[in-house]
Amino acid sequence: MLGGAANIRGSRHIEFGRQIFINGPVWIEAVSRYGDQRFQPHIVIGDRVCLSSGVHVSCIDRVRIDQGVLMGSHVYISDHGHGWYGGAGSASPMTPPAERLLGGGGPVHIEKNVWIGDNVVIVGPVVIGEGAVIGANSVVRKDVPAFAIAVGAPARVIRKYARESGLWESIK
Repeated sequence: MLGGAANIRGSRHIEFGRQIFINGPVWIEAVSRYGDQRFQPHIVIGDRVCLSSGVHVSCIDRVRIDQGVLMGSHVYISDHGHGWYGGAGSASPMTPPAERLLGGGGPVHIEKNVWIGDNVVIVGPVVIGEGAVIGANSVVRKDVPAFAIAVGAPARVIRKYARESGLWESIK
C-alpha cells in the first residue's frame, strides 16, 4: 500500500516484497552510475515492510531489508559514503563532497522483525539481527545481535531479550 510519494531510482536493481506500506515521501535509490564510477547495486525489501515519511535508502552494492521490518520517520540506510577517510586514497577536504568517489562502506542486512526508531542512521558494513530494536536518533556502524536493543551515537546494546524469562534484560 502506497500512502505517500515514493522516489524510486534504479528500479531494475530493486526487489520489492508483498504488502509493503509507505506512509509519506520516501527515497530509495540503487546507484549504478555516479560520475565515472559504475556499480552493480541490489536492494531487497521483504514482505510487510513499513516505511515512514523521510526514509532514504541508498545503495551501490547490497542492502537487504527482511520481512516485517518497521521504520520510523527520517531513517537513512546506506552501504556507502561520499569518499572514505582513512589510509591511502582518502578523500581530500578540498574536493567538494558531491565530487568525491562513492565507497567506504559495505553491505547492510536488516533481518526480520526489526524496529528502527525515528532519525536513525545505518551505514554498512552492518547486520542488524532478527527482532532487534534500534532506538530513535541512533547511529549504527557495527553489527547489532538478534533480540537486542541498541541506542546512541554510536549505537550500543543496552538490553537483550531472554527467551527463558520472556523479559528484556539490561546489559551490565
